[in-house]
Amino acid sequence: MAAIALYVGWAITVAIALGGWLVTQAQARHATRRNMRINYLLDAYRRLDRASNRPLTASTAQDIEAAVSDMMLLGTSTQAKLADQFARTFSADGAAEAMPLLMDLRDSLRREAGLEQLPPTYSSLRITVHGDSVADHARIWRETSQSTRKSVDSELASQRIPADYAAFPAEMAQLAETASPMAAIADSYQQVEHALRELLGGTTTEDLSTLNLAQLANRALQLKLIDAKLADTLNGLSAMRLLAAIDQDRIDRTRATEFTGYAAAALYLLDIASRRR
Repeated sequence: MAAIALYVGWAITVAIALGGWLVTQAQARHATRRNMRINYLLDAYRRLDRASNRPLTASTAQDIEAAVSDMMLLGTSTQAKLADQFARTFSADGAAEAMPLLMDLRDSLRREAGLEQLPPTYSSLRITVHGDSVADHARIWRETSQSTRKSVDSELASQRIPADYAAFPAEMAQLAETASPMAAIADSYQQVEHALRELLGGTTTEDLSTLNLAQLANRALQLKLIDAKLADTLNGLSAMRLLAAIDQDRIDRTRATEFTGYAAAALYLLDIASRRR
C-alpha cells in the first residue's frame, strides 16, 4: 500500500509539473504573438505617420502600402475597416485622410503599453525645405521610372516580348490620344492588377478583392508565384500610378508611354508565371 501511495503521489506531482509547463508554454506563445502583433502595428503607425501630409514619393507610397497591408492583416476589426476605407478612397482619389486610422492606432498601442488615454488631438511636424515642386515631381517620377526599368530589364534578360504584348503600348497610346494620358495609365494598371489576381486565384483563402497591386505582389511573392524582380516591377508600377493620380495635370503622353511599356512587360511576365504554375 505504501508503494501504491508513493506511486500515486509521484504521478500527481508529475501531472502538476506537466500542467504547469503546458500553461507556461501557452502563456509564452501568447506573449510572443502579442509582442509580434504590437511590433507590426507600431511599425505600421510609424510608417503611416511618416508618410502623412508629405509629398507623394516612391518611398512614402511604399510606407503607406506597407502600413495598410499590416493593419488589414493584424489590426483590430475597427482598424481593418478604417484601413480598407483609406485604401479604397486613396485608390479612387489619389489621396485619403489618415487621421482616423492614426488616432485609433495610437489609442490601442497606448492601451497595450499601459499608458493613459490622450486627448482627441493629433499634430504632425512637417518641415518644408526650399525647392521647385515641379522639378521635384519630375525627379521623383524619373527615379521611380529608372528603378522600374532596371527591374524589368533584369527580369527579361535577353527575352523578346511577343508581338501581341509589344502591341499593347500602341493600343494604350491610342487611348491616351482619344481620352487622356491618365486614362491609359489607369487602364493598363487595371489590366496588370487583373492578371495578378488571376495568378493568385485559388492559391489562398484570403479575400484579395480589397488589396491593391503592391499588396497583391507581396502575396504572390510570399507564395513564390513570382520572384523578387517581378515584385519590384509591380511595386514600381504601383508607385508610378500613385504619382500619376496625385498630380494628374503633369501626366503627358511621354509618361503614359513609359508606364504602359512597363505594364506590357509585366503582363508578359505574369503570363509566364501563370503558365509555370
